[in-house]
Order: sequence, then C-alpha cells, then structure tokens
Amino acid sequence: MHLVKGSIRDWLQLFRAQTAFATIYTLLIPYMYAGGRELVLPLVLVGLLVHYSSFGHNSVMDYYHDLKDENKVHHPLTSGRIRYDEAVKAVNLLQVISAISLILLTLYTGRLFSLVFLLLYVVFGHVYNDGVDHVSLHSWIPISISFASLTVYSLLLQSSSPFLMLVFFLLGVNIIFYQIAYEGNKKDFSHEDNLYSRYGIHGKGKKSNLFEVFFMLDRLLIDSLLILILLPPVISNTLLFVTFTLLEAYSVYHVHVEYSDRLKMLRYFGMAEAFEFFRILTILPPVYFLLLVIIGLGYFVLMNKYLWNTDFAPRV
Repeated sequence: MHLVKGSIRDWLQLFRAQTAFATIYTLLIPYMYAGGRELVLPLVLVGLLVHYSSFGHNSVMDYYHDLKDENKVHHPLTSGRIRYDEAVKAVNLLQVISAISLILLTLYTGRLFSLVFLLLYVVFGHVYNDGVDHVSLHSWIPISISFASLTVYSLLLQSSSPFLMLVFFLLGVNIIFYQIAYEGNKKDFSHEDNLYSRYGIHGKGKKSNLFEVFFMLDRLLIDSLLILILLPPVISNTLLFVTFTLLEAYSVYHVHVEYSDRLKMLRYFGMAEAFEFFRILTILPPVYFLLLVIIGLGYFVLMNKYLWNTDFAPRV
C-alpha cells in the first residue's frame, strides 16, 4: 500500500491540461453551430474528461520514446515524479469514464447514429497512440480521422446534415494534418522517425522552403476556405474572421521561419493554435464567440503559467 505519487501540477502536466479548451471547442463548436444549447455545460465537462484521458494515454504510450528525448526530461513520467503504473491505471479509468459519459449524452439525445463516429474517434485514437505515430510517416492519418470524427459526433447530437458533417470532418482532418505532419515533426526534429529527416530536410534550403510553404498555404488557405463555407454572411462575423486570420498568419509566418530557438518556436505554435480555434469560433454568434474566447484564452494562459511557467509556450 502506497500513496499516489505526484502533485496535482504533475498530473495536469501528464494530461497536458493547458490545451484542454481545444478539445472542449472541438465538441462545442459543431454542436452550437447547429443550434444546440442545452448540452453546453455537459459538453464542457465531458471535453475535460476526453482531453485528459486521450492526452494522458498519449503521454503513457510515448513514455519509452520520451525517455530518449532530451527535450522531455522534465516531464512528470520521464522525470519519475509520477509512477508509470499509476499513470496507466489513472488513464484507463479516465478513458472508461469519458466513454461512458459520451455514450450517455448520445442516449439522452436519442441520436444513436453519433455512436458510429464515437467509435471511429476511439478506434483511430488508439491506433495513433498505440504506436503508429512512431513507425509511420503518415501517422497524421489515424489521429486526423479520430479528431474529425469527434467533431461530427458532436454535430450529430443536434443536426444530421450530411453537408455540415462533410465540412466539419474535412476541417478537423486538415487542422490535425497541420499539427501532426508539420508542427509535431518540426518541434521533435531529433526523433529518428521524424518526417523532416526521412525526406532529407535539414535546416534551411530549397527543399525545406518548399516544405514550409506547402504547410503554410495548407493552414492559411484550405482551413480559411472551409471556415468561410460555414461563416454567416454577417459583417461582425466577417470582421472577426479577418482579424483572427491576420493574427494567425503572423504566428504561422514566425513558426515557419523559426529554427534555432525551440522555446520561441513553441510560443508561436501555441499562438497559431489559439488563433486557429478563435477564427473557427467566428462561425458562432458574436456573443458566444466573445464568451468562449475570453474563457478559453484565460484558461490557456493561466494553465500554461501554472504548469510550465510560460504564457503561450508549453514545454512539451
């Protein structure tokens, strides 16, 4: 019999709690866009569970890989502040609770077709976390399908529109494609399974520049097109979208030119991801946009400060 090792701060680091609002947004935006309001609070609470369980699972499955990464020696598992076996038990428990919670939400609404996308979310999430991310150049595929399926699951709690299902699915896939195929590989450049290294891209040069431009255009053009399809023809929404697209363009540009300073690069990664979700939020009525941005931004900054002693640059 022993006490559970690790402080609350350590466990929140394990769950990468600083980005929990991204998961909450993933559940809230499609549901609210379709007119849903009744389940907003339950979706926020379930979003926390889903985030902690899925990112905790990723932390546990990456443990032996992270032991070899000098940039992750401060993490609670690799540093020994949390016992590996206790982390596994906690994550398994959270996964069960979050799955039951999502199923109960489905049963409450009676929209049972959403269970198909819930299953896709779980299956492809496990495919990614259980090792594909370290053996395949295209590990972005299963996690993109998983993330996109969660957005469609949320939409189906309120609407069964095939058109909206398609747009939200494509938007979800593209968001994670950029995050995993580009950002994930750029910040973990030293890994032997890195996309950059396997394509012979090292630092700056013609091949590297083409690689950077491709992903920059993907984030700024493809995502913008998909968001514009959903954007209401209202001047306030349009102005908000343009404003946050310019802010994201600024962040994305600095992400793509930064190589030497990893902490600075992580800062711009954090800014780019925050602005990406904020501009997606512009598809909602301005009052909900403002409320969710204030809460999400406050949570993100305060949690980063508490967990990593930074503002936009979690040390992950």
